[in-house]
Amino acid sequence: MSDGLHKRLKRLKELLARERVCAVGLDMQGLEKVLQDEMALLKKLPSSPIAADDDAARSMLALLRVEVRRHTSLYRSARQTILGIRTVQQRCAAEQQGYGPAGGKVAGMAGPLLSGKV
Repeated sequence: MSDGLHKRLKRLKELLARERVCAVGLDMQGLEKVLQDEMALLKKLPSSPIAADDDAARSMLALLRVEVRRHTSLYRSARQTILGIRTVQQRCAAEQQGYGPAGGKVAGMAGPLLSGKV
């Protein structure tokens, strides 16, 4: 593996580790900085295929693939958590108010009825 490619792949692995720390710690400013650095580094990586006899590059890429899968799992889990919280909040908001027969809001209704009649 060429020395430049090895340094770039190693740097990418370090950036992925920093990205995970920022994501877990909810450090959005740090995460944005890391993502910008990653994008700049990815543009510098060669787009040509890696030689078949370059075992060092292939093993480094295998490690990076595992790290990217871990990140995907983390972000998928975070997304599901956020969607679940939003669903619960929407359900609670819908159950807390409704409209009575006179058109006024009534607390404690079972759903968002437009009128007090079914």
